[in-house]
Amino acid sequence: MRKTRKQHREAALWLLLGGLMILLSSCGSQPVPPDQRPGWISRETREAVVPVQQLQDGDVETYLQVESPDWRDQVVYFIMTDRFDDGVPANSDQGKGEYDPGKNSHYSGGDLKGISDNIDYIKGLGATSIWITPPVANQWYDYAVNYGGYHGYWAENFQELDVHMGTLDEYRELSALLHKNGMYLIQDIVTNHTGNFFTYDGPSSRSNPARGYVANDNFVPRNIPSQYPFNLNDPNDPEALETAAYHWTGPIANYNVQKQVFNNQLSDLDDINTENELVRDVLRESYGHWIREAGVDGYRIDTVKYIPVEFFHDFHYSQDDDAPGILNVADELGKSDFITFGEAWIGSSPYSDEADQKIAEYLGTEEEPAMPSLLNFTLNQEIREVFGSGAPTDRLAYRMEAAYRNYPDPNRLFTFIDNHDMDRFLSIAGYADMQLALAYIFTAPGIPVVYYGTEQHFDETRQAMFANGFASGGEDHFNAQSRAYDYISRLAELRSEYSALRRGVYRNLGASSSGPGLLAYAMDAEESQDQDLIVLMNSANYNYLVSDLETGLNGAHQLTPVFSAGMEDSGDIMSGLNSDASGRISLILPPKSLVVLEDSGAVQETAARSGSIGIESMDEGTVLTRDTPVSGTARGVSDLQLVVDGNLDRAIALDSQGGSWSGVIPAERYANGPHSITVTGRDAEGRLLSSPALDVSIDLAFSFAHRAEDEVGDDAGPAGDYIYPLDESFNNQMDIRAVEVHRAGTNLRLDIFPAGPISTVWQPANGFDHVYYYVYFDNPARKGATELPFQNASMPDGSDWDVMMMVGGWNASLYSAEGAGAESYGTAISSSIEIDVDEEAGRLSFTIEGAGLGNPESLDGMGIYITTWDYDGLESANRLLQGEPDAYIFGGGDFETDPLIMDDLPLIRLEPLE
Repeated sequence: MRKTRKQHREAALWLLLGGLMILLSSCGSQPVPPDQRPGWISRETREAVVPVQQLQDGDVETYLQVESPDWRDQVVYFIMTDRFDDGVPANSDQGKGEYDPGKNSHYSGGDLKGISDNIDYIKGLGATSIWITPPVANQWYDYAVNYGGYHGYWAENFQELDVHMGTLDEYRELSALLHKNGMYLIQDIVTNHTGNFFTYDGPSSRSNPARGYVANDNFVPRNIPSQYPFNLNDPNDPEALETAAYHWTGPIANYNVQKQVFNNQLSDLDDINTENELVRDVLRESYGHWIREAGVDGYRIDTVKYIPVEFFHDFHYSQDDDAPGILNVADELGKSDFITFGEAWIGSSPYSDEADQKIAEYLGTEEEPAMPSLLNFTLNQEIREVFGSGAPTDRLAYRMEAAYRNYPDPNRLFTFIDNHDMDRFLSIAGYADMQLALAYIFTAPGIPVVYYGTEQHFDETRQAMFANGFASGGEDHFNAQSRAYDYISRLAELRSEYSALRRGVYRNLGASSSGPGLLAYAMDAEESQDQDLIVLMNSANYNYLVSDLETGLNGAHQLTPVFSAGMEDSGDIMSGLNSDASGRISLILPPKSLVVLEDSGAVQETAARSGSIGIESMDEGTVLTRDTPVSGTARGVSDLQLVVDGNLDRAIALDSQGGSWSGVIPAERYANGPHSITVTGRDAEGRLLSSPALDVSIDLAFSFAHRAEDEVGDDAGPAGDYIYPLDESFNNQMDIRAVEVHRAGTNLRLDIFPAGPISTVWQPANGFDHVYYYVYFDNPARKGATELPFQNASMPDGSDWDVMMMVGGWNASLYSAEGAGAESYGTAISSSIEIDVDEEAGRLSFTIEGAGLGNPESLDGMGIYITTWDYDGLESANRLLQGEPDAYIFGGGDFETDPLIMDDLPLIRLEPLE
């Protein structure tokens, strides 16, 4: 693989730093200062690689307002300001009990100056824009829920800065510093709600808003917002009723009722009356202020799906002279393409674009546009399931094609692998999986967003980058030598070098419909003089056979690798390969690998491959209900193997003689659904040769294997003294009534019948919430782990586990026992879990294929141990447990030592089927 100019510079830098570290290590065993720790690079050294222009006198005014970029060219770095760096320690603690870096619920001390101090670090990563969480004045701490507004989404004044974040001068300096370095500033904003200044005791009444109204005075720094008209928030006050700045409603009870979604309170946050003209004027004025005074270049808009789309047309385009639409404000300042992108987090079903259609509504229409862009949440969901949970890669192919159907330009959507409101990608998958996911958002259509700390391998959602912040381990994490920092910077360099990755047209080339494996697509350049690229990925943990993949090239072309990951042992590919006379390529992709190929132009055709292979005893679309014989022809080919779904590691040697071959497709070892069958071998010159792929379907009948009943009402922990969180949405969802086990070959289906209701109050993508099932499978032929990860417990009856399934409303993951322990899930398994929710029957079904169970020879004797708890990836992975329960915290125990199990069943051991 050729090196870019940047890589040559970096290689020299790393050699220099390596010598420096060796020198430091020879200086004895005294404590090493932070600026001399391994991996730490001085600002001066980083700037030698990526020059950073510092501000001089007069620069703030000079660089505060700049022309908008072409946003398709941007790489965005998303920062939770409180968790990034503390540039001004004096503003961290305002003395109201809101500051405690030891807790995720409190302010940690990060501020705007801390971002300015690290522009060199951000620029060196390859980011060209930063997006920061809302810096506006916030409710600092709400004792009603024992949580703080450090994140910025609980505003009390939309036009003032939170003193924890810094001063207006510091904000202006950050903006100007970014602009002087050719970078841009995106501010997160909220238009749906303020903080939680009031609630309702019982149902609210539109005709009598004062009924059940309860003022929340149990928080700091003030009892009511300081900004008019949001300070008029008591419906007992006639002026407040007449002003009508709020909807005066209780929390959303049913997300399927659109009127509630628009008018009721999200998580008890006070819902703003965005239909009110005065409110609209104040919001436009507030957010026009930050464009004028701080020079921001774009807004990410929080929670847009809770507001009618008509509001956003007014917000952006209003011609009001006193409070014009924000795009008009920006245009007057020379920002002709001021970007806003909305957060419409709507879960999607596989192979359905219904959610895309709903999200796209927030772009508005040509006659009445609403906002310029959106976060691509449906794509994010597929990225996490495909690369994080082993779902079929053709789900991503479908989703990208759906983007072209539903959005005017997918290249202007913002793409991401995780953010501040969900588990970090590395908490659900491994580093190699994250490499693929990052490569996808950098090479497929969209503007890539990297959440801060991804480049430092963070697996805690809101971990601090600086030594004194939350979960930092007492160390700074601005390590420009980290593996992921280097990887992301190389992706940014690749994206910068090839226009096809920024504004090209996506073309699907191939994907797996049966599970992890091949994902292949082309990015065709917009201009004819620019290079087209082909991206090949293997999401599986096995070697994948790419057989006669049609590239769409006209004849033989030279394909030159320009980027790769996981290809260290693939010398043939990394030296380049050619398409054949039909524009097809064949190769073997290593596990969890990717390569980006540049079309370097037509070449003379190589000698045609000799030999042929055919499958003759089976037709396209054949349905297999058991292990099935298969046969065909082979001429001039040796080392014949049957390959199912491209998996070379499970290839089956075939009997061949006299130009014929035969074998058996082991259907009972595969999941129901579509599969691809190929026969491969080598011709006389040793070149790879394959039969045309044959698409078949497996349909195994599941047989009942076991039913286990469980006592209803025993969901109170091992000793019976645990208490559910106090929020009314918790309603015994973790109580198990019964479990049934069904088998089909080495595939297994668990039917779980909860005693409590199947809840969807939090709009979970998987169809149920308020419970996670932690299921442990014990293969008696193997020795596994005994500790239950993060549950302060061990397997019962002296058993062990080999595979763990963790499934809830948003995640569905499998882990092997390799590397597992009390504080480690083990090694992620690339195999998806099929989830089916039947509310009418009160049943949750989880189907796991044999590959997900570790490819056992048989399910006979398999042990199954099922437990329940709840998951909170933002706070502590598993939901907290303490002496007294709280709104979202279990009571009756100690989180650090007591078992985190609300209900469980005795170990199930499967008997042989009759």
